[in-house]
Amino acid sequence: MIKLLKNRNALIFVLSRVLSRFGDSLESLALMYLVYDLTGSAVAMGTVMLFSMIPNFLISPIAGVIADRYSKKRIMFIAEMVRAGAIILIPVLMFSGTIQLWHIYSMAVLVSVAESFFEPCANIVFVSIVDKEELHLVNSVSTVLGRIAGILGYSLAGLLIVFVNKEVLFIFDSITFLLSGVAVLVIKLPKSQEKKIGKALEIISDFKEGVKYIFTTKLIPILFLGILILSALLVPLERFVPVAVDQIFSLSPTWAGIFMTTLTIGSIVGGILYPILVKKNIKLKNAYLYNLVLLGVVILISCYIKSQYILFIMFFSVGAISSIIGSWSFTEIQKSCDERYLGRVGSVATMVMLAAAPLASFLSGVLIEAFSLINVWKLAGLLFIVVGLFMYIKISKLHEIKSEIIEFSEPVADN
Repeated sequence: MIKLLKNRNALIFVLSRVLSRFGDSLESLALMYLVYDLTGSAVAMGTVMLFSMIPNFLISPIAGVIADRYSKKRIMFIAEMVRAGAIILIPVLMFSGTIQLWHIYSMAVLVSVAESFFEPCANIVFVSIVDKEELHLVNSVSTVLGRIAGILGYSLAGLLIVFVNKEVLFIFDSITFLLSGVAVLVIKLPKSQEKKIGKALEIISDFKEGVKYIFTTKLIPILFLGILILSALLVPLERFVPVAVDQIFSLSPTWAGIFMTTLTIGSIVGGILYPILVKKNIKLKNAYLYNLVLLGVVILISCYIKSQYILFIMFFSVGAISSIIGSWSFTEIQKSCDERYLGRVGSVATMVMLAAAPLASFLSGVLIEAFSLINVWKLAGLLFIVVGLFMYIKISKLHEIKSEIIEFSEPVADN
């Protein structure tokens, strides 16, 4: 922690991201209420999310290539200015009384496009300004502070919407993007060789090269697979809480909010525990095994002992363990990845994460309709145990192969 405080560049970058996260949480709640006020439609609210996701998914491959080739600071600064400009248009249109739904869709697309370019660059910058042995700690601090900022932002947004107005929330979010852009300019980065952006075929070729690199590393595709499966299995636990509260446990709707808050608190605790576990020299394969088997057991217990107190433990465990495994996996990817490919690897990670949630939501919905939510939870619990064992075996085998290569490459002493 002391090293982080002494690292001016990392400190500025982390604090700017946390402030931006706080602004996003204010704006996202205001946006939901704005769309609902304009349309009264839950479908319209969901469509805004769709407009936010699709550009990100489509543009990420191109953005990853450009991030690896071009000035990271310039891309990030432009992206933040675009996001600030897109967000500030909303209160301007609200004050003038001309705001329409298509304006919000357009804003969502612009913000998503800018985010697609900002995030892979941010990943590269993060790795370049933080020592690799400190990545786990800085990732943990950034994650924990970001989640705390999110909680505070959502809480404050509810009060401001009641006592002030929604326009103020959009203005504040726009200011956070401006400040983030200034922070980008202040940060000093190591000099890197820039290339021309190139033609479309060259960009496609670069992206293919990045995908090929991922599979040559052996460890990164295994971690991608672990993250993908983990994200998919979390969906029926996190996104269908109101159904569980009503149909399975016969509790009041208030409990849904309590359980989601418990999950968030668990994720904060997990973010704090992660660097402690790393310092204890626990191996990644053991982290997968112990955490996912424990989570699977807790989920199965909650399915058979239908008590709100057991549910507290389950949701806390879901938050904590998903935070530990997620942070650990992404940090290992950052540490093991060649910096020349970080942008492209980050863009593939974004595509994996974006694809996992909607597909898993659809599949979960189909399975719940066919077999009931409690049975889907039971299946998720069993699969967490299986995935924990699978990841332990795969990572162990990978380490064995590496050890054999090192042994084979060592010179044999003459007799």
